[in-house]
Amino acid sequence: MGDLQANIFSKIGLTFIDYPDPSLPAVIVYFLGCDHNCFSCHNPDFQNINYRNKKLLSINDLYLEIIKLCNISKTNLVVFSGGDPLNPFNRDFVRLFINKYKYNFRFCIYTGYDIDYVKKYDIKGFTFLKCGKYDSSLHQVAQKTNDYIQFASKNQILYDKDFNVVSKDGRYYF
Repeated sequence: MGDLQANIFSKIGLTFIDYPDPSLPAVIVYFLGCDHNCFSCHNPDFQNINYRNKKLLSINDLYLEIIKLCNISKTNLVVFSGGDPLNPFNRDFVRLFINKYKYNFRFCIYTGYDIDYVKKYDIKGFTFLKCGKYDSSLHQVAQKTNDYIQFASKNQILYDKDFNVVSKDGRYYF
């Protein structure tokens, strides 16, 4: 798996709303590929592993892009979103990346899969993990304030690094 690569949306950027920390921006990486088919998906183009605005990156190449943005922005927070970073196309890459760099960054993974899936595939080394498919019947405004972060639907659950539930009704208080 030395040359493992992932399809990533071509624009790796900064986010102020996706990491459960009120004080710092985070680098956000959008992985391509998702098979959840959530109604009203906020990134439907990213479901396609072959989306036209992509780049194929190795673990080392992604690290170099992330560390550059982290240094510029004075942060060590990283969000893996998508698509779904734990989609079978991405899962091994994400697991290896986080295991390699878990002491360099504080990771938050956004996935539509449940916690049993995450444990089954031995995904760890993250600081936060948001699990759960978007459910339009439980929709709420996704937002971040000085007091909390709120996910797009109430069924989405935030876990800490020890797999403890730290949110309620799709909201995590800082």
